[in-house]
Amino acid sequence: MKVDARFRQVRTICCLNILTAALVAAVILFAAPFANAQSTGGRIRGTVTDTSGAAIAAAKVTILMSRRTHPVMRRRAPTENTSSSRFL
Repeated sequence: MKVDARFRQVRTICCLNILTAALVAAVILFAAPFANAQSTGGRIRGTVTDTSGAAIAAAKVTILMSRRTHPVMRRRAPTENTSSSRFL
């Protein structure tokens, strides 16, 4: 009788451990897509204007990007007819 009771106790503990591990794994798998720590992309949009606020068409826009591990990089894009520029 004591062996049977001990077996049931061990089996219950094992089942609870397996259930807990499965629940933790399910939570991690469900939460993983929402855990974006960093983004590798972005957008910069803007309008080129002069001091009076008038739009300047066909202007050249340059963005300087500096990182600790890379030298300064440049991205250039001409503005559109509406003087707006967009970097992706």
